[in-house]
Amino acid sequence: MYSGISYGLYCDFPSCRVSIDSVRLKFTYALNSFVWSRGFSILSIDKMSFIIDNLQIAGADFDVQWSYKDFFKIGAYCRTARVSGYLPGTCEAWSFAIMFGRYAYNASSHFLEPEIVMDFNPNKVPLSVISKFLLLLRDGVKSVRVVRFDIAFDFPVARNDVCFVRSSDGRRAYRLFLDDGAKTEYQGARGAHGALKIYDKTAESGLSVPVTRCEITVDGAKLSSLESLFPRLYCFVGYQVDVSFSSLPFPVRACLLHPDLLDDMLASVSLNTRKKYLSLMDSMKECLLTVPDWPSVVSFVHNALNTYTGVRL
Repeated sequence: MYSGISYGLYCDFPSCRVSIDSVRLKFTYALNSFVWSRGFSILSIDKMSFIIDNLQIAGADFDVQWSYKDFFKIGAYCRTARVSGYLPGTCEAWSFAIMFGRYAYNASSHFLEPEIVMDFNPNKVPLSVISKFLLLLRDGVKSVRVVRFDIAFDFPVARNDVCFVRSSDGRRAYRLFLDDGAKTEYQGARGAHGALKIYDKTAESGLSVPVTRCEITVDGAKLSSLESLFPRLYCFVGYQVDVSFSSLPFPVRACLLHPDLLDDMLASVSLNTRKKYLSLMDSMKECLLTVPDWPSVVSFVHNALNTYTGVRL
């Protein structure tokens, strides 16, 4: 059903496949670390940069490219290592980033917080590579935490058949992009807890089957709120009209038959009426795209993140 999509660990439900699509880890160190081979202390981020750079010298089967920010910008990282390679026996490339030293107004740390952030997609980067770098970065670390991760829900439904009900909270930014007919919707600030991206996985990956992906960004400290973050998604294609159809309010019937009217209809009614109509649509389970067992999803996320990072939320 999902042939052609790269997955690490995943969990299947009758309605969709769930996986972890992106992970951001933060490592915190003491300001200085003693280097026994040299007999003196240096900045921890310099020591870790040296360790990562030495991997390249050792002739590893991946490449490390460095970029630097020599100017002070609060919150930015002073240097970034881009690690890249190819899956064994294939031409399929993978890459991830490791960022060293966050610029901050803290003279005692030389304006560089002793932090390292690692961003990777466990569906694309081999677990053996991730594990190797995590082991190296744990040398002398004071703490490791999952800053955030993206959880992906893949539905075997064509993107154009999926209706996303936007939040009624006007404070959450919404963006719509159409690229050669492929529809992508965003809600919320990028990287923020609860940010959404709903897009055509078939078009992105050149699949032969219809797949729509819904990605949700989750703060590592707020996993318990996962179910409440999931958006309202409907697919009215194939809906079978029955005797109860005539009892529905006319606006709801119109949207069931013409889903493109949904946004306009919901925007034109009061908040209470909106809730009533959405509740009626939610009751038609065959039209609602969701996960039937949220405790199993949370359990999967805990286990997957522990496997990928060694960190339990």
